[in-house]
Amino acid sequence: MFDMEIVFHTYVESLMGAVESARSEIQQYAAELERSVAELSELSRRDPLTSLLNHRAFIEELKREIARAEREGRALSLAYIDLNGFKEVNDARGHQAGDRILRAVARLLVENTRASDIACRYGGDEFAVILPQCTTAQARQVCEKVMAEIQSHSLDGVSLSIGIAESAPGFRLNMDDLITAADTAMYRAKDLSRRTPGSHLLLAPPPAL
Repeated sequence: MFDMEIVFHTYVESLMGAVESARSEIQQYAAELERSVAELSELSRRDPLTSLLNHRAFIEELKREIARAEREGRALSLAYIDLNGFKEVNDARGHQAGDRILRAVARLLVENTRASDIACRYGGDEFAVILPQCTTAQARQVCEKVMAEIQSHSLDGVSLSIGIAESAPGFRLNMDDLITAADTAMYRAKDLSRRTPGSHLLLAPPPAL
């Protein structure tokens, strides 16, 4: 009986050890699966060429930042950016040259904006930067730094047209209106660049109260 009891206890301890080992392996697998899902989710938010946030992620982040700005009573600015002369370079020198320019612009956007700013590839040769806690005057300083860096690099003559719009206490804009305001200012800058080659930046006027 004593031998049977030893065998039984040994068997139970072995079984419990196997259960604990299996539980540990399941937990490890679940953690690895969770990490993989998170990585895939983040990849789905990134533009594969520039590694910036893509259009879908831009919309998600802008909604979140607008809500946060309203909740905290702070300003929020949006810069809408278009590349002047990009189509001509892309057509004349090919997509590889165009891709090189897009990657360079993306890198310079990240390097010359604040850590809190959110640079995105809106689509094609258009980019957007969400600037939390930032007035148009402050956003202008950030974007002028970007323009100076673009000018100092060899990008086959490509320059920037930038429109900046602000949503702030006293003149709040919803997401669609903020994008439209920045987009309209950018197209005004684009028109100016056709008459005076080079980079141009224009601010959207505050909405009528």
